[in-house]
Amino acid sequence: MKYDPSTMQLQIGDIITAYDAGWWRVINIEKRYITQRDLLSKIYADAGYQIGDEYSPLIHHELICDAKGVTPKNKARRSSCDFSYCCKADLAEFDKETQELLDDLKSRRKRISDVIWG
Repeated sequence: MKYDPSTMQLQIGDIITAYDAGWWRVINIEKRYITQRDLLSKIYADAGYQIGDEYSPLIHHELICDAKGVTPKNKARRSSCDFSYCCKADLAEFDKETQELLDDLKSRRKRISDVIWG
């Protein structure tokens, strides 16, 4: 499937989740274009790409906090990954997922306490 640049909704400064665990801040968005070498891969050739076509950008980001909420000490941790691995963080979605996890834990607790203590 060919990349559609109009689907690119990230901007520098956005908070995202990415390939690596944690929450990250976008620090650079690197546009990429198909080269002759890229076309040696059947993935791009079969998707209909031609030399010079734009494809999924590389998103450079730095860690704000890990999945446990711990912030990096001393040195900024930076990483990058393909745009397809990034998702813009949304507080409402985060709250919804947190509530679902809490509900699941409460349900497990009830099942376990029913089994053990009747």
